[in-house]
Parts: sequence; structure tokens; C-alpha cells
Amino acid sequence: MKVKVLLIALSGMALGLTATPASAWVETHLISDDVRVEVDRFGSATIDHGITMRIHGGPLRSFDLAAADGDVIPLDDGTVISAQTEKPGPTIPLQVMPRPDGALRVNVAGGRGLSRGIFLFHVRYRKNLLTGDNIRRDGAMLRVRWTGPIWQEGHDNARCTFVLPAAPTEPRASGIGANADEGETDDLDVGVFLSEVKRSADHDEVELIRPHVARSEAVTWAVRVDPRAFDDSSDPRLRPPPPPPPPKLVPLEQRAAYAAAGGALLLGFSVLVACKARQVSRHAKGIARPRPLVPIPTSLRILFSGPVLALGIALQLKLDDPWWGTLLVLLAMALTWYLPPIWHLRARGPGRWLPLADREAFAKPPAPSDAWLDASTRTGRILFGLAIAVAVAAAYAASRVSAYGAYLVGFNSAALVPLFGTGRLRELRPHPLFGSGSILARIAGKLRALEGIRAIAWARLPTGSGEFDELRVLCAPKVPLRGFTAIEVGLVAAGGLGGCIHLPEILIRVIDASPCHDAFLRLLPGSRWVRGRRADERVTVLQPRLPTVAMTSALAARLLARAVETAPPTIRAAGAPARASVRPADPHRRIRVQTPRKPLTPPRHPVA
Repeated sequence: MKVKVLLIALSGMALGLTATPASAWVETHLISDDVRVEVDRFGSATIDHGITMRIHGGPLRSFDLAAADGDVIPLDDGTVISAQTEKPGPTIPLQVMPRPDGALRVNVAGGRGLSRGIFLFHVRYRKNLLTGDNIRRDGAMLRVRWTGPIWQEGHDNARCTFVLPAAPTEPRASGIGANADEGETDDLDVGVFLSEVKRSADHDEVELIRPHVARSEAVTWAVRVDPRAFDDSSDPRLRPPPPPPPPKLVPLEQRAAYAAAGGALLLGFSVLVACKARQVSRHAKGIARPRPLVPIPTSLRILFSGPVLALGIALQLKLDDPWWGTLLVLLAMALTWYLPPIWHLRARGPGRWLPLADREAFAKPPAPSDAWLDASTRTGRILFGLAIAVAVAAAYAASRVSAYGAYLVGFNSAALVPLFGTGRLRELRPHPLFGSGSILARIAGKLRALEGIRAIAWARLPTGSGEFDELRVLCAPKVPLRGFTAIEVGLVAAGGLGGCIHLPEILIRVIDASPCHDAFLRLLPGSRWVRGRRADERVTVLQPRLPTVAMTSALAARLLARAVETAPPTIRAAGAPARASVRPADPHRRIRVQTPRKPLTPPRHPVA
């Protein structure tokens, strides 16, 4: 029993000798952080933090101030007092020491620390704002900024007061919010700031208030200050911006050259527009009605096109924004543009169909005269190519001086497109012989190459006129089926946005109720037959699936093959008596007279 008591006493003594002093539990709560930034004339600032903090437990001997700015110099005049009573308590000095991570360690002088209660800490340090980008030029003003510390808990009504040297121009808030990037604009309001400016004879105060600061948020405070508030001898950034250089006067000779170039461009383009209008009206006379894109008189289009183009190019060169000059260049192009013309359609009068020799019907069309502004002609293509080459050379020469000048040359060269690419001869109705002669000549050549097919040129001459108004290819087999008249291949002109094209059509002419008519009715069931040039003639029109020479020739050859007489004629021997009919004659019987087969010759009757 005595041994047991002795062991217990020894254990208690060992525990007492090995025990360490117990650490007190401390909890802090940030109430507010009012900062005062006093900036002198040389760009150095003294930052004074008025930190109100509630302490639970204790004692509190130190805390860390996570300053966002580096290169600070702590000051030893920091103090802490109790903020719980109306009468201030004893003032306790603070020691501020920088830490390796950039934060500041705030130590309470004396070994006792601070127990529970509300205390006001004044932590002071200095910083040179000229290091880094805290002071920089912002137009005619200087922007001065400072980034506050990071707190682990949010707080309301954060306040920062800038005390600045007096200047003629009143300082004002810059409007930078929390975590604003240096590359962003200065007027980016990330947070909501309230500002108040107080002016005095020797200094100005700008008070900024942020209603709420979130936890772990570093608020950037900034003001705009007159550069005359600082001593510009300490740093070039504090000096006012140099006055703008006087406008450089263009020499008289250069201005004269610019005026001459503008006048030549104005007059030359107007002359080209006038020539284009004369060519279009001359070629369309009696055939179609020209349609300019801008429906104003031709004289006004000629008068305005040149000045509008010259003014547009001048604005492109003079103004920073080329939008207005580009609009004027497009307007000049619109004054030159022509839409597809409206063809004159007239009722066709009576006339005769006559055969023509190949050298007359399929002759090569003469070269168009006075069409040098038409890219569909040979002369127009050569001139258009030369103009494009000159534009490319001018753009290359301009690119050696300015890329923008080369771009303008390339874009404004588009004014040549409506001059050469609209109002073309191809958009008009072609000549009845020369326009379709080359295509019909190829069709006739393919049909003549077939065995037993004859094809000739067939043209219509209006009554009272000396010029043919239509050309076709008249073809027929050498031994046609009874009732066959002719198969004619013609071309119909059709206008569109790309110009005029030829659509082939094939006309089948037969005698009504003849064997040839019955053969084609079996071949073309459902076809529509109309009256032809004579009362007993019937005509139907066919079109190939594709308007090509090969498909048109193949369709005509197929139709001609159906019109060939396949049964050989019955040859009666010489001296053999003709078979007499044993059927008695009926006086009331209607007798049908068969039309004898005729060779391929032009008809001698007028066309209906």
C-alpha cells in the first residue's frame, strides 16, 4: 500500500516537471480600415491605416497586415488605443516589421499584449509611388493609384483619403475598382465608389468610399491629379505633355500636283462615263431601252460621277476613317452602272422564207464598232486588261510607301468594273443572221454528215424590207414520208443577268391526217399541233433537254429518221394492164386526193 502511494506521488511530480505553459485563445474581427494616403510634391506617399478591430480572448501580441504594395518603409510612430470608452485609454506603441513574403508584422510593444475589447490601430509606412506604374500619364492629367491590403474577412464602408498638393485643377476620382488590370481602361468601374473633394490653400483632399469589400479582395484606389501639383524635375512622368506640333504645311508645288491629279481624275472619269452612255444608247437604238442603275438623266450622271469619285478618294486620304470616302466611291460606281436593258418586242408582219447560201447565212459577223468600253468585245477586253495591269502596278508602287495607299488603289480600281462590265452588247438581242449563224452552221454541218439528210439555210424576209429578220436550218430526208413538209431548226434569244443566250427549238411541219402526221403522233403522244403556213399544214415545236449543239442535232436526226419512207414504191411492169376496180362507182362517195411528194424546194406561198 505504501509502495502504491509512492508511485502515484512520483508520477505527479514527473507530470509537473514536464508540463509547458498553456497558450491563450485569441479571435479577432475586423470592423473597418480607414486609410489616409498623404502624397508630397515628389511622388512619395505616407500611408496611415486606421484599423478598428474587435479582440476576443487574448492576449493579442501581434497580427499581419497583408500589404499588396511592396517596397514599403515601416514607420515606428504607430500606436494602438482602446476604442470602447469615450475617454481614450493609454496609448500603446506599435512596432512594424516587414516580412519576407511582403506583408507587415505589427507587434504590440510590451509583453502583456491586448485582451478582449475594441481597439484602434494606427499603422504607418512610406512608399515611393514613382516606382512601378502607380503614377502615369492619363491625357492632360496624372493618374495616382494605391492598392490596399488583403483582409481575410469582408468589411463595409471602406474609406481611402488622398491628401495631395494644391494645384489649379481640382483632383477627381479615377474610378478604378478592385483587381483592375493595368492594361484595361482607367474608367472601368468594377466596384461602386463615392467620392468627395475638399480643397484648401496648401492641399486638396479626395475622399473615396467603397460600400463593401469582399474577403480576400485588394481594392485599388485611384485619383486624377493636375501635373502641376508635383515637382516635374524629379521624374519625366510628372512633366506636362508637350504641346502638339504645329500642322505641317504642304508645299505649294505638292498642293498643285495634288490639285492637278484630282482634276485629271474628275475630268477623265466624267469623259469615260459620257463615252459609255453614248455607246450604250447607240447600240440599243431601236432594239432595247437602256436602264441605268440610278434613274436620273444622263447629263446629271455625267456631271456628278467624276466629282463624286474625286471627292471620295480625297476623303479616304484625308480622314482617319475612310467610311465616308468609300460611300462616295460606291455612289460614283452606281452612277456608271447599267442594268440589263428592256428589249423592244414588236408584232411580226408578213414575209417570205427564202433559201440562202452558206456564205451569206453563216458569214462571220463584222466586228462591232464604237465598243471599246465593252468587255464582251475584243477591243474592250484588251483595254480592260491594260487598265487592270496599270492598277496592279500602281498598287505595288503605293505599297512601297504605305500599305493603306495600296489598299485604296486596289479598292478604287473597282470603278472600272461598271464601265467595262455593264451595258454590254451581249445583253442586247443579237442580229438575226450574224448572231445565230455560227451555231446554226454547226448544227447544219452535223446534219449534213448523216446519210440521206439534206439541210439548207432558210431565212425570212419581211414584206417591204430588205433585211432578213430570222434564220433557220431547213432539213429533210431525201425520200420523205408521205405528208412530210419540213423540219426547221431555229434559235430563240433569251435575255438574263449574264447577257443574251440562244435556246434551240425544232419545228415539225406535216400535212394534216397524212401518214407522216400519224407517224409523229405515235412518236410524240400528247404533243400540241397548231395550224401552219397553209390551211392543211400542222406544226409542233420541240426543244432539247439541254440547249447544246450536240443534243439539238441528235434530236433533229431522230425526228428525220422517223420521217423517212421505209416501204419501197410498187413498180408496174411495162405493158401490164392496170387492175380495174370491180367495186361500182358511188356518186356520193368522198374522194381523198393524196398530195404527191415534192423535192426540198422553197414553198411558193406566203407565210402565215
